[in-house]
Formats: sequence, C-alpha cells, structure tokens
Amino acid sequence: TVTPRRHGVVCHGKKTNALLGALRRVPLVKRVVPQKKHAPRTPPPPETSVEAAPEIAELIDAEADEAAKVLEAVVQQVVERGVAVPYETVEKPEEPKPEPAPEESQIERFDRLHASPLDRTDELLKGLRDASRDSNAVDVDVEWRYARACLDAANALPEKDPKREGLTFEGLRAAERAAALAPDNGLAQKWLGVMLGSVGDFQTTKEKIQNSYKV
Repeated sequence: TVTPRRHGVVCHGKKTNALLGALRRVPLVKRVVPQKKHAPRTPPPPETSVEAAPEIAELIDAEADEAAKVLEAVVQQVVERGVAVPYETVEKPEEPKPEPAPEESQIERFDRLHASPLDRTDELLKGLRDASRDSNAVDVDVEWRYARACLDAANALPEKDPKREGLTFEGLRAAERAAALAPDNGLAQKWLGVMLGSVGDFQTTKEKIQNSYKV
C-alpha cells in the first residue's frame, strides 16, 4: 500500500514492514562504511625435524663435492688447451747468488789488525816479519808498517824492559829499507824520521847528532 504524503511516499504492507524492521536491526556503520577485507594469513612453514638435519647436511656436502669436480674438470680443460699453466709447473726465477766478498789483501789485513780495538800487536808484528822476510813480497808499504808495529810493541813494554831497545832498532832497520825502496814515498820518510828519533833514547849524544843528518 502506498500512501502519498506531503514530503514523500509511505509504503505499507507486510513485506515492506518486515524489510524495514530488518534494516533497523543492522547497525548504521555496517550499512554506511564497508568492512575492511583482511588478507588471508600465510600458514607458517613446517618445522624441520631434528631427524631431517643430517640428511640436509649430507645433501649440501654432496652438492659441494659435485661442484668441486666440475671446477676441477674445467681447470683441466683450460690447462690442456694452453690457456693457463698450473702453478706447480711455473718456473720460478732463480734467485741471484750473492757475490763472494773480495779476498782481503795482505796490506788490508795489516791495517785491520793495527786499527783493532783489541791488542793484536803481536799478531800484526809476526805477520809483518814474515812478509818482510819473503824476498818475493818486499814492499815499501810492508816495511814502513813493519817499523810502526815495532815501535807500538816497544812502547807497550815497561820503560826498563830490555826488549824495548831491540824492538826499536828492529823498527829502524825496517824504516831504512822502506826509505831505500821508495825515496819519494812520504810515509817511508816519515817513519824513518820517527824511528831515528826513537832510537836516540838508547844512543849517545854523538850518535844522536849523526842520526840528525839522516833525516
């Protein structure tokens, strides 16, 4: 039944009244605002049992072994084609051998013994005596060093030691040989003058005056 009214139409009847009654029981929010649709929940992955862990480890090991075999085969093919050379077959450059130190000369050895902080006068004097007696090695550089070593040995003895005089005159004879071998050698002439002055400690005044003319 439709009843006209001033501001609209009013419907009557059992079905209409039932429908309106149902709408009145539904909340207003559900009729005006649509409900949000929730995404379906993803079920969690099934838990791996402890018994399955060894099987997974064996599977990983098997895959790793297989990958290693494949890599080894690829490397072998590369080597066979000459693209690369195995590290074991690479020739390593020979390390340069250190050059042997040059042999020390006789004069260098005498100078080393003379400059030694240790007292090696006896060793030096023995070597110079042997070198001076060698007729094939008579050298002005040996003789004036011989004179110097004699004076060093004499000065190392006490003042009253009788060996001092013998060593001093031994050095004088070595200095005279050096000056005779090389009259123009400054060191030979120097040590001749030094030894002439040193033997004056054991000579008379007349002998000292005679020696002064030799310098």
